[in-house]
Amino acid sequence: MTSFHRNFDEGFWFAATNAHQIINDVYVVSNQVVCIDCTTKKVRRHLTFLIEEINNDRLPNDKELETPPYDIQ
Repeated sequence: MTSFHRNFDEGFWFAATNAHQIINDVYVVSNQVVCIDCTTKKVRRHLTFLIEEINNDRLPNDKELETPPYDIQ
């Protein structure tokens, strides 16, 4: 699944919690989400933080544009 969000946290939250895959017009339940970090500055620490937030039932902020804090400055 791919998704376009200008708010990184909201996009990750959406993909991890609400996105439904449809194959041949049938909803498929996902048991696992895989996130491939294609950035050059890396966001692994922020993804770990977001997973903890999701597991604690916290919602992402609703800013229209939000970039992640990068691991490499």
